[in-house]
Amino acid sequence: MGVKSQIIPDLQTTLAYWRLNFDSELVYVGDAGSTQPGRPSQRTGVEWSNHWTPTRKFLMDMNLAWTTPRYSDANLVGNHIPNAVEEVANIAFAMRNMGAWSASLGIRYIGASSLIEDASVKSKSSLTSNLRLSRKMSEHTDVTLDVLNLTDRKNNDISYYYSSRLPGEPVAGVSDVHVHPSQPRTWRLTTRVRF
Repeated sequence: MGVKSQIIPDLQTTLAYWRLNFDSELVYVGDAGSTQPGRPSQRTGVEWSNHWTPTRKFLMDMNLAWTTPRYSDANLVGNHIPNAVEEVANIAFAMRNMGAWSASLGIRYIGASSLIEDASVKSKSSLTSNLRLSRKMSEHTDVTLDVLNLTDRKNNDISYYYSSRLPGEPVAGVSDVHVHPSQPRTWRLTTRVRF
């Protein structure tokens, strides 16, 4: 259920409310490194999207989402869905139609999420920014410089909470947060040639 408007000149805005019911959530199994069917769930959320073009050279996109993901059955372990993100924001600014040059800056926020059903362990939120500068060298050639993770933030791409065992640890293993860290600041130069 939603509404889309362009009442304000040069601004397209969309607001949507949604609900999804699943018979079974896919759950990550750390030891197996795979997923398996889980409990039934319900996800309810609000999304707000905006596209603003005040001039032919500048544009801004902003997308915000809030979600309440919960298991829908009764269980004493809790009803939070592990790794289900509840807050996401993405804002992008772009400069275009500047002769041979164009540029963009994107900023993405992912909120903390519960890592176990009772929400007593949570992941860390992350904030990432990426910069792109492009130059059209000729009718057939473009050169682009991307700076990924522009501010070199120490984020985690994903976090899981499960028991694992290293040599010398108890046979039952130790329950802890396991992460995959995001890449540090990365520079990437690409050339595209069209024939």
